[in-house]
Amino acid sequence: MEAVEQLAAAPEPVAEPEEISSIGTDMSIVGTILCTGPVQVFGRIKGELRGANLLVGDGGQIEGKASAQEVTVLGRIKGTIRAVRVKLLGRAAVEGDIFHQRLSIEEEALFEGTSRPLF
Repeated sequence: MEAVEQLAAAPEPVAEPEEISSIGTDMSIVGTILCTGPVQVFGRIKGELRGANLLVGDGGQIEGKASAQEVTVLGRIKGTIRAVRVKLLGRAAVEGDIFHQRLSIEEEALFEGTSRPLF
């Protein structure tokens, strides 16, 4: 009974924490994914992904289009990336076009394609 009283007395949060959508390692999706918040991809996507911020984790793969304010790649993307800021980290592999305002590529990352300014 005491635990229930403590929960009832706890103040409610003023703002909801930002939710992160995640595509797990055991998931494979074909189609279009639209997300208003941040997205993490550890599985496989074939199609188009749009989110506020995108992280393609180690082992994650996208074949198609990826669009966000910021795209960080540790996995693989084969297709087109459109973002204000793009970061290729670790052993990231990108094959395709990158449209960006800022692009950073770490030494071990692989980029094969074209890099163009985002208008």
